[in-house]
Amino acid sequence: MLKKFMLFAFVAVLVASCSSDPTVVGHWSVNKVMVDGEDRADPSEEKSLEFFEDGTFFSGEKGAHIDRDGTWKYDEEAKTLTMTANDGNRDDGAYSVDKLTAEELVISKDELSVTLKKLETTLR
Repeated sequence: MLKKFMLFAFVAVLVASCSSDPTVVGHWSVNKVMVDGEDRADPSEEKSLEFFEDGTFFSGEKGAHIDRDGTWKYDEEAKTLTMTANDGNRDDGAYSVDKLTAEELVISKDELSVTLKKLETTLR
């Protein structure tokens, strides 16, 4: 009986972990910034983005200071992430989502490609 229960519990956990789709929601650190194939990330700046379930986001430096905020929308079918800062920003607009996993998000627009890594911390 115990073996059957353990097998059932294992299968339930496996199914639950496989069925959850990766999400944009969460706190992401900017790991790499490529412009026209050249790495433009400034190692002295630790930028991050946090996407909230209510469709808002914060952008911060060093995981704490909030530089800007705004709204976002992810279109899963079109694989686009659209961000609009409340103060208007040249980074606003629709980005192609080139990769989305539980640990990594890669977005691109025009000649820009940004690789982000999932963090366990939050800006709020």
